[in-house]
Amino acid sequence: MSGPEVAPPAKRGSRLRNATINLGLLFFSCAAGFAIIEIGTRLHFYGSLAGSDYLSHLDLMQPHATRGWALAANSFTQVRKRDYRTAVSINSKGLHDREHEYAAGPGVFRILVLGDSFMEAQQVPFSASLPRLLEDRLAAHRAEVINAGVNGYSTAQELIYLEEEGVRYSPNLILLALFTMNDVVENYRPLMALATSMNDRLCFSRPYFRWDESTHELHLDPPDYERAVTSYHADREALASKAKRVPFYQRSILYEMYDDARIKRENKSALAKNTASAWAGVYLDDFAPLAQGAGERGANYYELWFDAAWTATEQLILRIRRVADEHQAILAILLVPAKPQVELDHKALVEAVIPGTKLNVFKPNARVLEFARKHGIPVCDPLPAFQEYERKNKGSLFFNWDDNHWTALGHRIAAEELARFFESSGLLNRPDGSNAMVDQIGE
Repeated sequence: MSGPEVAPPAKRGSRLRNATINLGLLFFSCAAGFAIIEIGTRLHFYGSLAGSDYLSHLDLMQPHATRGWALAANSFTQVRKRDYRTAVSINSKGLHDREHEYAAGPGVFRILVLGDSFMEAQQVPFSASLPRLLEDRLAAHRAEVINAGVNGYSTAQELIYLEEEGVRYSPNLILLALFTMNDVVENYRPLMALATSMNDRLCFSRPYFRWDESTHELHLDPPDYERAVTSYHADREALASKAKRVPFYQRSILYEMYDDARIKRENKSALAKNTASAWAGVYLDDFAPLAQGAGERGANYYELWFDAAWTATEQLILRIRRVADEHQAILAILLVPAKPQVELDHKALVEAVIPGTKLNVFKPNARVLEFARKHGIPVCDPLPAFQEYERKNKGSLFFNWDDNHWTALGHRIAAEELARFFESSGLLNRPDGSNAMVDQIGE
């Protein structure tokens, strides 16, 4: 019997070379395909081959002695996220707005907008932001809208801005854009310490007002300015260092998208449980599951803290109302709809962070409306309009990837609701700006 046929050495070498070449071609094809998809995805989301930025929000900011931080006058940055790409310019008076003189022109009805990042609106083109759309919508009333929104501002910071700078514009109407999901927490230091994990810049570098029940007065705890300066530069250095330390594969936008999907699939949140405990509190009727999720404090602690935070917030609103009255202006409130209040999927994601929690998304709005009626402050609540749009799937009102702010559509709907509210309430026809007769408007 003859043995098995053995391939000549030359043939074995040829097969090995062919296999190596085929593997090399396969690897090259996969790498090329990945590169093409990566490049195409980056161009789709960012408009360039560059990835998401880390420092753009700090490029526009500077430490401030009384408000903790402020927008830097005449600054500029390019904001680059998966959700949007915008160019942001700050005017000579530190506002994300066109230039405005302090003195109003003859016959002009001035509206000063106080708020946080929703009003500053870095996420959309300047022309698509609520303040600009509102001015366009109210052109027949000769309205001039001044945008004083600043990223991360609390009601306390907005009050200080109004007293220091805002009144210099002699507004006829002061619009307080109240984002209850953040503002109530940001107005009370213990909750901010929990929400930010004792972050120097976000927690300790901002001012707070404490309400004294015995004297019925607000007491100011000013920001630690040295701490504000130090934390600002420390955050810049940390973010710049983070950008350099990110492993190569994690710089891929495809990896970022995979990681987002993994987090959602595992019912996790970008927020830690203690952080979620603080931010979710304004929507809770029962604090027991939240306290269990945090694992440190009983439900009574959270109830007391949120009662104190709401009291501080309401007293700050009344202080703003008093400043408005002193300068012959009227105060109105815009309730800013939050993503958990509108999108059921996002609400479920937030609830999943701490098992057993159920968000009552109407609770903060109902409290503000009741408080405002009691004190004769007109309120515009666009939440029903947002929820109606969401039910009809007419378009996305919030960004989905790196951001939970309004899209351009969200700004447009809010501006339309607010303009209709102003026109129907007669606030734009008031010769003076006192809050007299506002009770009758709210009936």
